[in-house]
Amino acid sequence: MFITFSMTLNSIRNFLNCIILMEMDLHRTELWIYYYDIVARVNEEVSLMFERICVVGLGYIGLPTAALFAARGVKVLGVDINPHVIEAVNLGNVHIIEPGLDILVKEGVSSQNLKAFSAPQEAEAYIIAVPTPFEECYIPDLTYVFEATRSLAPLLKKGDLVVLESTSPVGTTEKISKLLEELRPDLTFPHSEQETPDIHIAYC
Repeated sequence: MFITFSMTLNSIRNFLNCIILMEMDLHRTELWIYYYDIVARVNEEVSLMFERICVVGLGYIGLPTAALFAARGVKVLGVDINPHVIEAVNLGNVHIIEPGLDILVKEGVSSQNLKAFSAPQEAEAYIIAVPTPFEECYIPDLTYVFEATRSLAPLLKKGDLVVLESTSPVGTTEKISKLLEELRPDLTFPHSEQETPDIHIAYC
């Protein structure tokens, strides 16, 4: 795992643990209660760290992640390349089947804490949750991951956090760091400046 940050260890751990919980089986209703409890406990700390979170990819991982943060008062800017997904989310609807998710999305949109866009928006934390489909011999295709990385590069500023949530092979996070360095030579990144990089990168 490739993580560097200047924020407190407990703060970043709580934030990432909150995301990890999204990967659990959402089909079991009792887990939604557990999610609410976890997010409620870390929400104040997350809100202090990040005024806005940009979630790139509003699929089975990205949309629940975005909706849960929005439900606890965090401003979430969702991104998807599918115009039908954007339209559905901004109307408070969902395009995937997950018990209870429709309620969270509707509440998030109604409270203006959740809004979907066709391109990344400026934030303090960016979560990449795009698909990594398998190619031949079960090799993951990272095209969407690198496209997402390129799309958010112009928005990065000192102190921002980039979280790779997409299922990826070992070494992908470092590749993202190096790609961002090529695109933003004005900023420092963890692979070259591990003590105090301008941009913090984590894999969840």
